[in-house]
Amino acid sequence: MKNIIIIFLAVIGGFLASYFYINDRLSEGFVTIERQEIIIKENDAIVKMIDRVENSVVSIDGVGSGIVVFSDGLIIVPASVFSPNSKLFVNGELKDYVVEKQNEDFVLLKIEGNGFPTLEFGDAEVGQSVFLVGSISNGDNIIKSVNVGIIKRIEEDFLITNILEESRLVGSSLFDVDGKVLGINILDESGFIKTIPAHKIQQFIGL
Repeated sequence: MKNIIIIFLAVIGGFLASYFYINDRLSEGFVTIERQEIIIKENDAIVKMIDRVENSVVSIDGVGSGIVVFSDGLIIVPASVFSPNSKLFVNGELKDYVVEKQNEDFVLLKIEGNGFPTLEFGDAEVGQSVFLVGSISNGDNIIKSVNVGIIKRIEEDFLITNILEESRLVGSSLFDVDGKVLGINILDESGFIKTIPAHKIQQFIGL
């Protein structure tokens, strides 16, 4: 009788252990599926936003970028990629411009025309997913280049990302997944993107 009770308890114990193990595995599976769905939806959103924002991104000499900030043709570019002889390409078309103002970080350019696409500015948060869009030269053509990552930390003067890039993406813009401009990008000494935040752009252009 004692042996029967021991065997019975062992069977019950094994059943309960299997039950909880299977439940745990199922729970893990559901979490994994949920995470995968979130990532896929986020990636889809980024692809859509790239299509939306890319026409606001301009090229400086094919080795740097800038962004349209007003529909009447005001464009901001980083001072580090600009010179008095720089050529400005908007949607691949060479444009004449005048320099409206500049400081150690930015140069504000004005081109003729109206109805240029503009974007909203946004606020950055640590850990949020971001993407950049820049214009680079590919032989005789100006093409758009993109990259994705996260904001690792926020410093007083810069947003620090985990995005590793090449120098010709200096001046590219950093966006959140809603397509809002978080800032203009430069590179740190290790080749990682760090971003001059949007509030500094707004201060410079008087918003």
